[in-house]
Amino acid sequence: MTDAFAIPLATNRTLARAGLTDRQIKRHVETGTITRVRRGIYVSSADAVALTPEQWRILRARAWHAASDEPPVFSHSTAAAVHGLPVFRSRDERTHVIAPNPRDHLAADISRHRGTTDAGVIEVRGLLITDLARTMSSVARFDAPEAAVAVADAALRSARREDQAAVDRLRRDALDWLTPRTPGAARATELITFADPRADRPGESISRLYLHRLGFAAPRLQVEVPGPDSTRYFVDFGLDDILAFGEFDGEAKYSDPLFLAGRTPQQALLDEKRREDWIRGTTGWRILRWEMTHLASVRTLAARLAAFGVAVPRP
Repeated sequence: MTDAFAIPLATNRTLARAGLTDRQIKRHVETGTITRVRRGIYVSSADAVALTPEQWRILRARAWHAASDEPPVFSHSTAAAVHGLPVFRSRDERTHVIAPNPRDHLAADISRHRGTTDAGVIEVRGLLITDLARTMSSVARFDAPEAAVAVADAALRSARREDQAAVDRLRRDALDWLTPRTPGAARATELITFADPRADRPGESISRLYLHRLGFAAPRLQVEVPGPDSTRYFVDFGLDDILAFGEFDGEAKYSDPLFLAGRTPQQALLDEKRREDWIRGTTGWRILRWEMTHLASVRTLAARLAAFGVAVPRP
């Protein structure tokens, strides 16, 4: 994966030193040779062609850092991207910063939030950002619920690499940033409390959120089913109230080398069929599958489940 911190940034000044005039810079942007990150700062289009949304947020943060007289403190979804968290279905593509006294005359691509810079701030690879707990809290207050749950799940998952105590501590620290007077505190508290480190991908996080909104009982996550010859199978969701398993199928399952583990897509598909047949045969439960297109909204997931003959509690 491309390292967004390793991509060279070029300014108007550095390009001028390389012999380019303003007109030539404009022509290179128009022809796609270079890509503008923000006003006066560019990257090679060859470096930018395959960047993820999270990597673009890091690039924009680096560009604003380079353009600022004093090191800015990045927050919200920008800090989440720098932390390595998935920024999924975020409401705002702007670069987010914390400032004790925000000014009115801001650049159009910058969202400045009032807040202290004396606590909850760390440095990551040269950028000042809100720490993990504060980032969870700010995203949960400000952004779409889908983005908030995906960020919170991933943050808790990173803490889970230590132990359960680290997960509990991070959740508690995130909640400590919320007070009754904090705008959005009630919703943020609910989302952070709802977060679960066992969710493996943003699609699973959003699935849990939508299943909850549809009125299903809280599903079991990463359910183990004993397989043949001492193998172990894991299913994304155990939907105990309807005696079924749920599986979120991302495209990576049949294309990402990490998931394929040396297999061809055809072999992966055959292995998945054998796995599903075994699980259905040994448990007697159905397996309900959905993809990202079925997570366009709560209603689209409800329609997908209804197509399997599932009675949705709150359609």
